[in-house]
Amino acid sequence: MFLYNLTLQRPSAIYFSVHGSFSAPRAIELVLGRQTSLELVRPDEQGHLKSLCFQEIYGIIRSLKAFRLTGAKRDYLLIGSDSGKITVLLYNPSTYCFERVHIETFGKSGCRRIVPGEYLATDPKGRACMIGAIEKQKFVYVFNRDALENLTISSPLEAHKSSFICNDIIGLDVGFENPIFAALERAYDPPESPKTLVFYELDLGLNHVVRKLATPVEADAYKVLPVPGGRDGPGGVIVCSLQHIRYKTLQNNLPDYICSIPLREKNISPTERGNLVVAFALHRQKGLFFYLLCTELGDLFKLEMDCTTIEEEEEGSDIVMKEMRIRYLDSLPCPVNDMCILRNGFLFVASEYGNHGFYQFRSLGREQDFCCVGVEDSKWSNEPVYFSLHNNLENLLLIEEIESLAPLTCWQIGDFYGEGSPQIVVGSGRRHRGSWKTLRLGYRWTEMAVSELPGYPVGVFTVREQQQDSYDSYIIVSFVNASLVLSVGETVEEVSDSGFSTFVSTIFVQLFSNNSIVQVHAQGIRHIRPDLQTVHEWKPPKGLFIQVADGNASQLVIILNSKQLLYFELDETGMLTEIQEVELIQDQSYESSSFLPCVSIAPLVAGQSKASFVAVSDGISYYTRLYSLKKESCLKPISLQALDTVANSVLLIGLSAPASSRSELVLLIGSHSGIYIRALVDPITGALSEQQSRLVGTQPVRLQRIEIQGKPVALVVSSRSYLVYLDNHLLLQTLPIGYDWVFDHVVGFCSEQCPDGVIACCGSSLCILSFEEDRDLFQTTHLFHSDTQPSLYTPRRLVDREDILSSSITNYTRNRILTLECDQQIVISPQDIVSHSSSLRQTGYPLGPIGSWSCAIQQMTFMDNQFPNHEDPVESTSCRWQQKCEIYNSETKEYISSICCIRFSHDSSSLYLCVGVVMDYALQVTNPLEKNPTKDNIDIQRESIVFPRSEIRVYRWNETQWEYIHTTPIQDASSHRMEWNYDYGASHLSFHAASRYRNEIITTMASFQGHLLVAVGTSLRMYDLGKKQLLKKTQHPRATPHKITCIETCYDRIFLSDVQESVFLYRYSAADNLFLCIADDYLPKWCTTMCLLDYDTVAIGDKMGNISILRLPPEAGTFIEQDPTGGLLSKEAPHHFQLEACYYVGSVIQCLSKVEWTTGDVPLLFYGTLDGAIGVMIPLRSTLDMELFQALELQLREYRSPLCGRHHLAYRSYFFPVRHVIDGDLCEEFYRLSLEQQEKIVKELDRSIVDVHRKLEDYRERSPHHHPPNEAQWRKQHGGGDKASKTSSLWVFQ
Repeated sequence: MFLYNLTLQRPSAIYFSVHGSFSAPRAIELVLGRQTSLELVRPDEQGHLKSLCFQEIYGIIRSLKAFRLTGAKRDYLLIGSDSGKITVLLYNPSTYCFERVHIETFGKSGCRRIVPGEYLATDPKGRACMIGAIEKQKFVYVFNRDALENLTISSPLEAHKSSFICNDIIGLDVGFENPIFAALERAYDPPESPKTLVFYELDLGLNHVVRKLATPVEADAYKVLPVPGGRDGPGGVIVCSLQHIRYKTLQNNLPDYICSIPLREKNISPTERGNLVVAFALHRQKGLFFYLLCTELGDLFKLEMDCTTIEEEEEGSDIVMKEMRIRYLDSLPCPVNDMCILRNGFLFVASEYGNHGFYQFRSLGREQDFCCVGVEDSKWSNEPVYFSLHNNLENLLLIEEIESLAPLTCWQIGDFYGEGSPQIVVGSGRRHRGSWKTLRLGYRWTEMAVSELPGYPVGVFTVREQQQDSYDSYIIVSFVNASLVLSVGETVEEVSDSGFSTFVSTIFVQLFSNNSIVQVHAQGIRHIRPDLQTVHEWKPPKGLFIQVADGNASQLVIILNSKQLLYFELDETGMLTEIQEVELIQDQSYESSSFLPCVSIAPLVAGQSKASFVAVSDGISYYTRLYSLKKESCLKPISLQALDTVANSVLLIGLSAPASSRSELVLLIGSHSGIYIRALVDPITGALSEQQSRLVGTQPVRLQRIEIQGKPVALVVSSRSYLVYLDNHLLLQTLPIGYDWVFDHVVGFCSEQCPDGVIACCGSSLCILSFEEDRDLFQTTHLFHSDTQPSLYTPRRLVDREDILSSSITNYTRNRILTLECDQQIVISPQDIVSHSSSLRQTGYPLGPIGSWSCAIQQMTFMDNQFPNHEDPVESTSCRWQQKCEIYNSETKEYISSICCIRFSHDSSSLYLCVGVVMDYALQVTNPLEKNPTKDNIDIQRESIVFPRSEIRVYRWNETQWEYIHTTPIQDASSHRMEWNYDYGASHLSFHAASRYRNEIITTMASFQGHLLVAVGTSLRMYDLGKKQLLKKTQHPRATPHKITCIETCYDRIFLSDVQESVFLYRYSAADNLFLCIADDYLPKWCTTMCLLDYDTVAIGDKMGNISILRLPPEAGTFIEQDPTGGLLSKEAPHHFQLEACYYVGSVIQCLSKVEWTTGDVPLLFYGTLDGAIGVMIPLRSTLDMELFQALELQLREYRSPLCGRHHLAYRSYFFPVRHVIDGDLCEEFYRLSLEQQEKIVKELDRSIVDVHRKLEDYRERSPHHHPPNEAQWRKQHGGGDKASKTSSLWVFQ
């Protein structure tokens, strides 16, 4: 089988952030480093972050720094990655991407402890850098310029030290003296060696690195901060330890200063060991510098240093530190990975979990805020210092949150809203920042206002008063025999002195380049001059009337009921002059049609006074024609597009992307059958190419030109609405809109309160809708919007239960889902959490001791979209989550490890919930210096070891709530335990004396043929329902070697995933009441999740980031039929899974799901990663597609080689060779190549550029990139045939 991989939602976890001027001098920008990608963002005037560039590097970023050469005006980007190379990047504003300036190889590829790349430090003056490994190796590179002012890098200078572990590396600020780097090191041979702070000096004259000074520091020191030097500060370093920070200088005659790290008064830290500083940000300007320190609890402190100048006889004046203070500033919601202070007073925070924050400083600290003063080393006492928390932000103001799904813990995919297409319910975050998010495909609109109209409108228009105006001035609502004119200002009110005629039904409104306005109605054209007093009227010939019209700033076209097309232009005097007319129907014997014609004139582009084309459909024939508006061939047909039915609307629009200068003239055609056609128009000849068609709804398609974020976007309206735009990757995208009501009429709208919005008519209601300001539409991977429901604790599991009709509540079905939340015990009640939710979600919960847990199981209810609340449309769209009931909530030592919904065979009419509870469950912290428990000392240590025990609690649904039934303890069947015997094979069992200290932990449960399968460690058990407890029917004491993580069932087969040894396949023999091993995998895989694809095939994800698809060989089925023992007599598992596909994603795989996104199409394999990425694997349709994509991949590896030098094939084969999977993200880089490069590639492929574009768009559209309409309803309305019957397996293997 062959699969096509696409990323739908890019990783949202941010590990690095650096600020600088990358695109232009004095620009304020941020580079955000995710695990495998880079993004360049810039804050706008309102403080919203706008993305300029997003690039995959096809490697793992280990470290990231920015530097600037002396005298330069822009910053370079320095990356240490897993490629074994140091890479220097420079942003190219013309191509909107980073380009590689220099790359230098120094070691092997991969994240190795002895290969540099983990630590990266730069000299503040941009003269050199040091890149170091965790152990032994460190290299220093010298930066310079050549004669053409290009960056050059010297050969590496070694600074190795054997048998040393490095904890941190920084570059000291020493002005223009020899660069100095500081490293925190410790020798592991002998183990008792002290930790030292080592200073390395680069002698620029001798081109040599020397170990200048080594001074001992605390054993718990872990981070080093550089202090500004030269003329700005005293220089030196700050060493962060567990309970305090220490200032050290290179001058031996000056003392060290120590300042304690304050602790919270009501300490919610799980230990009493003190606080860790996990991130810092330095702000420096002339005469001022300070640090922001963030602790592991999210507390933000400001570190200030007062300096004084002393005079020395030989060296002149010198700056030394006088006093050091730590001032409490605010508390962030969670610890951070990195943070940056920008020059314009903003603070960016990359959160460890939950949403990232962009803050503005209100103040730099107040007098009443807690302050701790540092003292000299000899005067410091190791006494803890406490401070009082701010319940809310006092010195910071949250401007914007960047939504993050990291860490993604679980999901369920299904149509919970009843929209006809699936949604993704995701559990993400941790502790007080945990939440359940429903991801809905599309771009969300927010209702700004809803107003009732005196009737049902037939059209709505917006117009500005002058060309230079930024906002719309009038809203014109057209009715059957009148028009309503509304003025837009601080309020929207009706006016009568606008110059518009209110006694006619308006067909079209346009503002011309001379600030005059034209109003088209059935009886003529009303041309209103800029003074609003002079009005010119044009009347059609007697007996005729205008049906449709369209125009731009200098041109106007109308169609009469006689099927005549009339073309007008604005002359030099500002008058509207008729230029040409043409008969659309040459044959006068045509039959009348109930369909109106439609027309669209091309928009004006920069430097153009008149458009060259107009698209027309006559409302009778099944064609749309493109006419020329050029002077020499005015109204001559030049192109023709055939349709399946009469067109309902046409639109010519010029689409462009913010991150590109490229623009495309696109023709969109909407038909009466709910299909829209898209074609590219050649701007010179008018030829049509790359035609694409798509079913978008069950109603006639209407098209409208609007603007979002200053760029033109086409709005496609049917039973659902879509946006058509050109994204930053130069892909023509069609994205659905997350709004539940069908638009009758819609038009773009722009005001001060609603810069990116539309005005829509729904029945007799007028709605003003605004787009999301905090989301970049033009990013390809921004496909989903979310509805968020906060959780009490960390989300753990999601179970999609069956829909049950509850007539006592409503007369329609509600979709329900069960959520499991578990966390370390919270010492406040859930009622207090709800009453103080705002402050607690800001500062965090007070936690109990390790080994105590807070767990909750809740049933959440979704409002079905098929039964909306017509009385309150706003309420019906916003209130989607409803908490139905709370099943379980504990504040004890009980930990819930698994939940499962099941219908037992003896009571199939009732739905049961089985809850796996573990008592005395704790993660034991092991001290490496202590002797591990063995057979000799286990009895000595048994008194201090508490082994957990498990039980299963059963609940039953009684139409209104879950009712507790009984509890079943999990115990061994006998005093002996059966072990895996490697001498005689996987299926042979030998007996050993069972230890009374054996752990009994339930890992997962599943439903199987009306019975309950329970995984307890390595054993697999099957239970049935009893009156007082569950009845154990059978068990396999060691189904997997280490621990069962997932269970999937299909008929009589059971797929088990092991924590280390991949997948095992068992078959249940009802006659013998045994689990028989059929197959296993010969390659070890650390499985985290599993998804069954068909009877023989399973997909697994492991914690290394690999997705593997395994299939049982064809001969296994015959063998099972012939061997009733299931291979019990063989020395090993009778069969091995065949590896059908393997692909490295780059992060821990948390979720896998097979989903039929579009009715009747092949199911897609969705995956979610720990860092919040969502992707999909699409089965390829044919061998020709496979050969095309493989050849394209091969070419793009050369033309779009990874930025950091890691070979693309080696990256995708990180742990196992990539097999039968095409990297769609790499294939879509084809759009970003120049035309010459594209032509070279397609010449090698023996294809055309149009063919490659069409194939890429075809597979992008097969992914969840658009909302499929209700196909059954469409076929019923339009007479389609029956759908093809499904095969037993929709995944085709070759």
